[in-house]
Amino acid sequence: MDALKGSTSRGWGFQQIGLENYCFLVVGVLSQAATILLTWPAWQVRHSPPNLPWVAMTPQLSCGLVLLFSLAFVLVSPRKFGMVCFLTVLSFSIGMDQFRCQPQVIAITFMMAACVWLPARGLCLWFLISMWMWAGIHKLISAEWFTHISYGLLSQTAVNPDGVYRGFALLVGLSELGLAIAAWSRPRQAMVGCIGLHCGISVFLLCIGWNASVLPWNLCSAIVGAWLLHHADTNGPDLVQSSLFFPTLPVLRALVVAILIVPMGMYFGLVRHCFAHALYSGNLPLALASRAEGVEVLEVWDDINLPFPNVQSAYRDYFLLTGSVGDKLHIRDPRWGVSSHYYQINSQRKLEELTARLFLKSNALGVVGSAMDDPVSVFQLLRRNTKLIKRSEESGVYAIEFSPDGFSIDLLEILSGLPNLEEIQLADCKVSDEDLRHLAGLSRLVGLGLNRTEVSIAGLHQLVQLPALETVYYNDGEIKKADLISLGGEPRK
Repeated sequence: MDALKGSTSRGWGFQQIGLENYCFLVVGVLSQAATILLTWPAWQVRHSPPNLPWVAMTPQLSCGLVLLFSLAFVLVSPRKFGMVCFLTVLSFSIGMDQFRCQPQVIAITFMMAACVWLPARGLCLWFLISMWMWAGIHKLISAEWFTHISYGLLSQTAVNPDGVYRGFALLVGLSELGLAIAAWSRPRQAMVGCIGLHCGISVFLLCIGWNASVLPWNLCSAIVGAWLLHHADTNGPDLVQSSLFFPTLPVLRALVVAILIVPMGMYFGLVRHCFAHALYSGNLPLALASRAEGVEVLEVWDDINLPFPNVQSAYRDYFLLTGSVGDKLHIRDPRWGVSSHYYQINSQRKLEELTARLFLKSNALGVVGSAMDDPVSVFQLLRRNTKLIKRSEESGVYAIEFSPDGFSIDLLEILSGLPNLEEIQLADCKVSDEDLRHLAGLSRLVGLGLNRTEVSIAGLHQLVQLPALETVYYNDGEIKKADLISLGGEPRK
């Protein structure tokens, strides 16, 4: 017997939706309230970081208290007024500030709606299946997840990540994808997996003391998600062995299909990652601002306990709000359907797109653009005993020194992920003439150390193609670019 049967729109509290539904609604409301309290600065009018409206000149209001009152009203009158009131307040709150559009807030809201309205229950279950499926897929196809992200997470525990971080990355991705398949094919059997996955994530985050704002979401998913799986409509009389019922009504079927395939649009810049279930997987745009006073990675964790909405338009809007004339912005986007971009704030305080070469040069105000390094390239180089040098913690790598021990030519292929590279030391490394072709795209390279290598004078000729190159250290001496040209090399027009 469905828990909603016998409930009525009359009365208050649990009388409107039934006691069982009401108990799980309490879990959702408390989870949402805890999320808001843990991210309290995000729901206020702020100066740092400034509120980031979707539409310029949108009035700003502090919404934290109003949201908490609307959540309390959900428990007083869930079906008649409360849930509608909360959805209205939440919509206005998110509409005033892009920082508030976060996956944990959206997912908990879905689960709250499933406790109040019977038609929302099935849609919410498909939403959770989509979340588990895409969270796993995003990780399994992400080079970032299999390198610096999984390694960084494990390094905060007592476990030595060396040798196990790839296995950890694979296990997490397959677990999420496997739970989605199980929830689709055997929803009641998937209850244990749902509880285990989300409780496991909660324990792991508590152990490393990171991102407390998603703890209520995971606990809510473990409790409400398992309940939804237990009450899932299945296709056969054997409730334990039957698969999840796929809607036959055209409208509901279209909604379910959309829930399952829309996250794919993230890879083409069509869908925000908060709607695409890209959870810890990386594979998202990152941005680095270059200003007269230095460089800044656009990130706001410490200020509002929430990550930056990794969306190119959000980075541009934030940069215009906080930047000055002459400041530059590099948005590095690893997705295959989206391009990276280079910008500058012009004299009319508008964003002007630049070529990569012009971005890296000094402008009229003396601002030299610093591009965002590929984090996968940085991770791979650090793991191979190389020395990376930065001018500041947030700036890009400008110099690299290779150790002869363990050096291999594939390391030179990784250098394309370091766009700010100015100096390379390859002394005593096994480098030949043919290997120098891997340096062709390094437009900022100024100095190159090739002492005691197998590179010949003829091989040095190809280095004149590097636009910024000034000096090559070769055979324990110095060769200037002009000398390279005089030796027979001709610069490319």
